[in-house]
Amino acid sequence: MEASPRSGWLGSAEQVLSETEVESIPDSLHGVEESYPMIAVTVVSPDLRAEIEPRFGRAPYVLLVNPETLEWTSLENPGRQARGGAGIRLVQLLNDQGVDGVISGRLGPKATDALAKAGITMHPCDAPCTAEEAVLLLRDGKLGAQEALPFPKHPHHHR
Repeated sequence: MEASPRSGWLGSAEQVLSETEVESIPDSLHGVEESYPMIAVTVVSPDLRAEIEPRFGRAPYVLLVNPETLEWTSLENPGRQARGGAGIRLVQLLNDQGVDGVISGRLGPKATDALAKAGITMHPCDAPCTAEEAVLLLRDGKLGAQEALPFPKHPHHHR
């Protein structure tokens, strides 16, 4: 089976399934095959009118939104209560879903590195607003975009 272009170091859910199993998945679950960009938005509740959750890895939910039609689906964040690596777990989920960009607030250094490696663009949104408002701002070119760049590594100073 040919690996999807979004697989790689993070892997892909499709890589562990046989071709027959993959073909039996409904088309609506094949995020990487959709023709529109998919934006993930971290939110406090599973609704397009929910407030954005500023803590990427600790967001209770993430919405997968088509910015053209505003069609969306929600997913629970599998790593939100993890002791560590919550952001990385969420990046893995988003990568498997074929997400092109993320609207959220703060990112930790590990999540930032993971987003960079996955090729997912970060759209920071620090102002309090709903997921719908943020997606509309992005669609209208009023929400900045930045490639998720790794945090700079600072040398440890020992005395």
